[in-house]
Amino acid sequence: MIKQSLYQGVDILGKILSDRRNSVAMKHIHGDLVDLACGDNNLVKNYGKGIGIDIVDYGNADLVCRDFSKLPLNEKSYGTVTIIASLNYFSKPKEVLSEVNRILRNDGILIITMSNKKIMKLWRKFRGKDINIPAFSNEKIMDLLNAAGFVI
Repeated sequence: MIKQSLYQGVDILGKILSDRRNSVAMKHIHGDLVDLACGDNNLVKNYGKGIGIDIVDYGNADLVCRDFSKLPLNEKSYGTVTIIASLNYFSKPKEVLSEVNRILRNDGILIITMSNKKIMKLWRKFRGKDINIPAFSNEKIMDLLNAAGFVI
């Protein structure tokens, strides 16, 4: 399998944003972790217990899975699932969240972060037009979670 570079060249802003999001998420993780769209997989590596999954191996993914709505993981077996700044990039977000609900323990938690408009506008200046998918609103995320069977 060919490993792909997450970003071309040095992405200082991307690294800062990733580190910040991961440090905030880290405070809320418990049990075995699944990090969907793990990118560099630093969250799992720093937490020390879990599996990082992405659709492409950017160099450190534990598992490459082309369809996050069909994860090869056991039902009700993970304490935390994270989706860091990527849910809006999924082609089937409701189906992915349904699958997350399947693998998450009954007392488990789902952590979702979403990029804000100001940060994305700034990032586009540095990264170009490759990052041009708008973030979901809180209402949209709540609708998706309810449709996927989460109790909020």
